[in-house]
Amino acid sequence: MPPIRSSRIPSVLVCAAAALTLSGCAVPVSPGFLDDRPTAQEEEWGDPSDMDTSGLEHGKIPSREPELDEADLPVADPPSDAPLTERIAWEALRDVSAFARAADPDSESECIDTTSELDGDSISLDCTVTYRGKEFDYNYGQRPDGTAPEPVYTAPLLRSVVENDLRFSQDTDYVNCDMEEMEAVPTSAASEAPGYRCVYLNPNTGDQERVEARAYGNGSLSFRPEE
Repeated sequence: MPPIRSSRIPSVLVCAAAALTLSGCAVPVSPGFLDDRPTAQEEEWGDPSDMDTSGLEHGKIPSREPELDEADLPVADPPSDAPLTERIAWEALRDVSAFARAADPDSESECIDTTSELDGDSISLDCTVTYRGKEFDYNYGQRPDGTAPEPVYTAPLLRSVVENDLRFSQDTDYVNCDMEEMEAVPTSAASEAPGYRCVYLNPNTGDQERVEARAYGNGSLSFRPEE
């Protein structure tokens, strides 16, 4: 009589058959297997501990670009029949804060009428905006026909805003910009002013990338790779 041979069906096939009969089947899993699986971020970027974040500041990625909310200004827009110096003082405060893209609750603004006989029917106002304890000049002029050219003024560029803008544009937590906490920028020639060197952690490669941050007359920023 030929020897009786036992039939051993692989556990995978048993599970498949069990699934068809709705009886279920449990496949043994080695301890710690599920805990050792990489997260979605680790699969895409690699282990965060392997990334070089030296010299970079960690911060939360904002949901949108930084911008001024006029409701946060310390004073309200004066009525249309208010004195011109009062109305322009508010505009100066708004413009300087809009360039900074952040309100200062302690900011102040004052305008002085410097119109002289040589100006004829024109109007000249010299204003001073105090923002975060520093004074910024704001010069306003009005032609005889009531029209006004763009005011000439200096405004603050905040390091925190530049870095948060970079975080938003590059979708990264880690950045650093080589600049003072607050820089004074002449808005009429902002694009011609020297740029600021910034570094950020590329979330896709884990490498540190260098860019130049440059401000424009309305406070908007651009980031260009260093040449």
